[in-house]
Amino acid sequence: MFKKAFSLATAACLVWVWLDLKGASGADVSIFPSKPVSYQESPTSMAVRMMDEARKKEQEIFQREQELKTKEERLGALRQELENLSKEVERKEKELKASQQNSQEGKDGAGQGINHLAKLLEAAAPEQGARLLSGMDPAIAAKVIACMNPKKAGRLLASMDPEKAVLVSQALIRPKP
Repeated sequence: MFKKAFSLATAACLVWVWLDLKGASGADVSIFPSKPVSYQESPTSMAVRMMDEARKKEQEIFQREQELKTKEERLGALRQELENLSKEVERKEKELKASQQNSQEGKDGAGQGINHLAKLLEAAAPEQGARLLSGMDPAIAAKVIACMNPKKAGRLLASMDPEKAVLVSQALIRPKP
């Protein structure tokens, strides 16, 4: 009777260990041992062998957890790097927009200056305007004349040195870049 009670207690202990292993690892632990059981194996040696297998499984789980932690840390670093790059791109976009706006303002300012000069030359005598435009670059002089009243611009060109008037006229008919 003592032997039967001992065998039942051992079997209950093994079932308890098996259930504990299954719950801890989340894996399906086989009821059957990985090595063939000899009929001469004692319950104690079987329990020792199962405990060794449980320790091996525990070590595998620990190793997988360490690998997972390492991968999570790397993923966190990559996310941070991506955020930094995103912020850098946004900053560069803002700088580019500001640069484009400044460039546009500069063009508008130059255009306003040419328009203002054209109005002044329209109000001046053609000979005085011709002297002023003769000293300018032909391309700029052409821009000024293009902004003027056509009749006044014609009088101004007629008052200019003929060679300079030809250069300005050629600049007027060139396609604008």
